Order: sequence, then structure tokens, then C-alpha cells
Amino acid sequence: MQPLEETETVHTTGGQLLLILTSRDVQSVADLARASGQNPTDTIRSLGRLVDQGFLVVGDQRGTAVYQLRPKAEPSNMSYLPEHILLIEDDVSISDLVVTVLEEEGYAVVVCLTPLDAMALLDRLSFDLVITDGFSKEPRTVFVNTADLIRSAGVTPVALFSAHRLDRERAQAAGFRDVITKPFALDTLVRQVKVLLADLPGNGIPDPPQGEVTWPQATEPAYSEPARNSQERSLQAAGG
Repeated sequence: MQPLEETETVHTTGGQLLLILTSRDVQSVADLARASGQNPTDTIRSLGRLVDQGFLVVGDQRGTAVYQLRPKAEPSNMSYLPEHILLIEDDVSISDLVVTVLEEEGYAVVVCLTPLDAMALLDRLSFDLVITDGFSKEPRTVFVNTADLIRSAGVTPVALFSAHRLDRERAQAAGFRDVITKPFALDTLVRQVKVLLADLPGNGIPDPPQGEVTWPQATEPAYSEPARNSQERSLQAAGG
């Protein structure tokens, strides 16, 4: 796993830490800081956020806090956790805005930069919704490029997030639940996400292990963003 690049943000950091944990399941703060290229303070903040959101559990190993991915399991009644969304987008400016908007709506969002990384997370973690770029400059190859991701998602609904004008019925035939077009109005994005999540039977995350999770609830968010006026702002984003 490569260290975080300078252009990557707090929003991509969470996904990077989760990916590191797919390679060796139980790791300390020092291990994760070294592998991600973050300083220990920022690593602790990111890990605490992921624990609070239900992506990780933390335990004690001979007096040292260690972290592991929350096991993937059948849906349960763990209703206090936010719904989990996996966003696959290589344009950091777009992913930053999408994450900020959806987290303001109460969702927990993890960003992956590539479909391959996303498939590694889907193999180990439960998500309620996947939103993915088409990763293609040509409309005709979008469905080919995303076929493996659709298979990895299984029963988890996947929305195609693309600037290409693709027929919704063709996208659904390829396995997508819906199409979110770029450029997009923020209110439209939120509305489509809410519709996609509305009929889910549960969040697919198991009950917390007794006596294992020791991280306290965060007293402040890991980042601060200015308030948005969702009626006026829209993202003019291009790309596949």
C-alpha cells in the first residue's frame, strides 16, 4: 500500500486506512500511521471517526490499542450507526464535495480512487450503497469497465455516477440501480441517494462485540466545513 499523496484529502484518508487493514487485519496506530504516511495525531483522528461510523472495531493488545475491520455479516438491528456509502471517484474535488454533502445528511461515506480498491473493501465490509464513476472516456465502454465492480457489490445497490448520457434502462440491465448524472444539483444528488436507500431492510452491520470496542464517541467532527445553501449551489463536474 502506497503512502497517501499530498493531493489526497481527509475524505480519501478513511478509505486508505481501511484498505491497509484489508492486507493485515489487526494493526496499531503506529502501524497505520507508518503505512499511510500520516502523522500519528491525524491517524488517531481518522481511526476514531471510522470507529464511530461503524467501519472499525478497536481492542486492546497487551496495553496497545489495535484496530480491525468490523466483520461483514448479515443485517442486524444496529440502527444507531449511519448508513454506509462507498464512493468510487478519482476526481478529488468532486469526491470532497459529494462526501461533505452526504455526511451533512447523516451518512458515513468512504472514498476509493479506483474500482480495484473498492472491490477489496466490498469483499471485507458491508455497505448500503455504492456510487461509482464510469471510469471511461467513451460511453460504450462504461458498462464493461464496471462489470467486475457490479459483481463484487452483490446485492448492494450500485448507482452509476457519470457525465456520459447513458440510457437508464440500459444501465439497469447492466446491473446498476440508477444513474446519477454529472453535472448535478446537490439537492438532486441527495434526493436520489435517499430514494436508493429508502427500501433497504437494514444496514448489514453486525452488533458491536461486547467488551471490545473502547473508542469514546467523538466530541467534534474530524473536519469543519462552511454551511452550504443546497438550493443555490451546484457542481459543474465533467469526466466519465
